[in-house]
Amino acid sequence: MIWDPIDDAARMPISITLRASWAIASGVMRLLAALRPDPAPSGGSPGGVNLNIKPDPGGLPGSEAFNKVVGGLMSYGLLAALAGAVISAMVLGAGRWFGNSYASSTGRMGVFASLAAALIIGGAGKLVEWAFNIGTGF
Repeated sequence: MIWDPIDDAARMPISITLRASWAIASGVMRLLAALRPDPAPSGGSPGGVNLNIKPDPGGLPGSEAFNKVVGGLMSYGLLAALAGAVISAMVLGAGRWFGNSYASSTGRMGVFASLAAALIIGGAGKLVEWAFNIGTGF
């Protein structure tokens, strides 16, 4: 006779199954508690060194030019997303018109990808700021 774990589990009493799942869950919780790092002392970082470094956008030479370059890259990215949305909409329309389901689904996917790219480009500054603020809380 071949052992079938699914068939055996179906024949097990429910109390054994619940006890086994409880044991697994409590073991996982104990493992996660053991992996959690100890909190830092109230005086600052664990090594006793207290660094207080904040970003200063105008403090480095060339930061104004770098801001212009990043703004220009964002403009190019938004223009590329707009062009991608227009071309994908044209492919979507042509695919619908000629009854080509592959072209219409590809055009639909391109439109959504272009919109997602524009959403990420537009929110990139706030996303990086959000991640930085999370990092300063460590």
